[in-house]
Amino acid sequence: MWVRAALAACLVLLGGSAARADPLTGTLRVDRAPGAEACPDVDALRAEVEALAGASILSGPEPRDVTLDLRVAPAKPGGFEATIVLSGKRTGERSLEDIGPGCDVLARGLTVTIAILLEAGPGVPVALPPPPPTPAPPPPAAIPWWRRYYLLPAIDAPKPIASADEGIPPIVASVGAIYDSATLVSDAAGLVLGVDAYIPYASFGLAFVWLPQERVERDFFRVGYAYAAGRTRACVRDPFIEQFGLAACARFAAGRRTANLESTSTGKTDQSHGAYLAVGPQLEISRRVIGPLGVYADFGVDFPVLQDDLTVTDPVGGAVLRQPDQVISFETGLGVRFWLEPPKPGPPATEKRGP
Repeated sequence: MWVRAALAACLVLLGGSAARADPLTGTLRVDRAPGAEACPDVDALRAEVEALAGASILSGPEPRDVTLDLRVAPAKPGGFEATIVLSGKRTGERSLEDIGPGCDVLARGLTVTIAILLEAGPGVPVALPPPPPTPAPPPPAAIPWWRRYYLLPAIDAPKPIASADEGIPPIVASVGAIYDSATLVSDAAGLVLGVDAYIPYASFGLAFVWLPQERVERDFFRVGYAYAAGRTRACVRDPFIEQFGLAACARFAAGRRTANLESTSTGKTDQSHGAYLAVGPQLEISRRVIGPLGVYADFGVDFPVLQDDLTVTDPVGGAVLRQPDQVISFETGLGVRFWLEPPKPGPPATEKRGP
């Protein structure tokens, strides 16, 4: 939206005066701030502008008519913003901004804007006609209340009209690996699958945790331990740092641990199951990398509030193996995340009727 507004401003600037028979020539300098590496550099942008203009207006012989200093930087809460400063035979400043997540739309806007500022757009006549009258804007689309926290309008944009249609909050799905210190008899690696829903300052999630069988070998038998649980959590976070967020969470897990003893001489088994409940804090850091794909890392601590006995007995030798109570368990996790944003509201569909 902001890119289109900037292009319209350039057309208004040129529309009231006669265009040059020959386009202006310019020297382009591009400064990309950290985080804007996805936007085109000076060589790529120069090639796009000259391809659009059909002339070497940025790489021709010196001296040139104007100098264009372009700076591109990440915008908050997302996307990119660009500023073009002109000096020489033409002076002025133009600003463009796009909410992303990529830089493709902004790059196309910069190409057209620079060509227009140098009066080198394809098919530009000697005298440009005045721009057509701007039609009345349609009524603003209804914006859910949670969306207004993530997309900040332009300073000069009209205020959105509140709507009773709140929609659904953004949802993310994640899959990752975990390393647990003491839920079973010793350290164990496992898998976690989760889904979280976001509202402005908080998120709520559900996850499935699985620690596959961990074996303990003895002289005449072996024992395997496993753990499966469901987990809920509630987190507080800053809604304006979505792409690189830090969250503090409280979580609760309810699951079942299993001990399975097998005699190595006869193959006879003894099995025991027990409920396991735990609560604890969790810290998480996440970053959206490109489009809906991101990564996360977390660290949590579980304090058991219920852990049933997992005593098993060797059916041959009569040896009794008891699972000791665990006091505290530490867990670290690392995985990937997918932002499942709801679709943006669009214009209503129209039905095409025959004559």
